[in-house]
Amino acid sequence: LRSHTLEGRCWQPPLNVPAKQQCAAVLNYFNVKVLPEDIFSRCTLCNCENFAIVDGRDMRILWCKMNNYSLEDLEPDLINYQPEMIDMNRRTLTGGTVPLVLTGLTLRNYRSYEEFYVCSGCGKVYWQGGHWRRRIVRNELITESEPISEDSDDGIVFYDAESTM
Repeated sequence: LRSHTLEGRCWQPPLNVPAKQQCAAVLNYFNVKVLPEDIFSRCTLCNCENFAIVDGRDMRILWCKMNNYSLEDLEPDLINYQPEMIDMNRRTLTGGTVPLVLTGLTLRNYRSYEEFYVCSGCGKVYWQGGHWRRRIVRNELITESEPISEDSDDGIVFYDAESTM
């Protein structure tokens, strides 16, 4: 890579340190400040940055429909509710064309959230569950990481496909 760039335009993080410290080194070197609102600001599937915020009631009705559950059995209070954001027949956002993807939303957790985030690019549905909270904590741990010692070689080390060991 260095042979294809100008001098001083290529930087390699230390390879003999754990992945958390490598990530911290990259963030520090490029002076990147990651805020909680930056986490999941783009879709992990298609990298789109546009999300529709969907009311939990709309999503609960769609979840029941997609999983062949009766509203009368699971959500009797929503029988007369008219979804605002989701076209239930097409299973898309209202006025949209991309089918919604509810991967990971289960009978156990689908009632727990009042709002969902739907990627307008690919239809993937997100919510601020345990994964979101763990990612916030992980980000805090990385950005508060200890300084890198040049002779450190403990822990898991990240190597890309081009690295030599």
